Amino acid sequence: MTDKDQNGTENNDITPTNEEKGPVTVLELGKKLHRDQLLNLSTLVIGDIMGRLTAPRFRERDGDRTKLGYLRALTSQMSVHASILKDQDLEQINRKLDLLLEVKKK
Repeated sequence: MTDKDQNGTENNDITPTNEEKGPVTVLELGKKLHRDQLLNLSTLVIGDIMGRLTAPRFRERDGDRTKLGYLRALTSQMSVHASILKDQDLEQINRKLDLLLEVKKK
């Protein structure tokens, strides 16, 4: 992705990848986003924002307000997704604990 600034263009081409799961891309229907992909997506969003904020000179661009709206929606959904992943992990841990307790009783 390239964005134009007052000095020409800046290249913010950061593609979050994971060796096991592959790059973070638009999801196909029914395909789950894994925890490491969620972390990579979060890193991408933070890097994009920090790149803009730490530049020598900040100038608002056309579309910044729209982009911020989408970023807010994305971060909200990332939070919900992380919470669901945590709940699923907790369910698995509880099942394993129950199995261990059953084995211990025998």
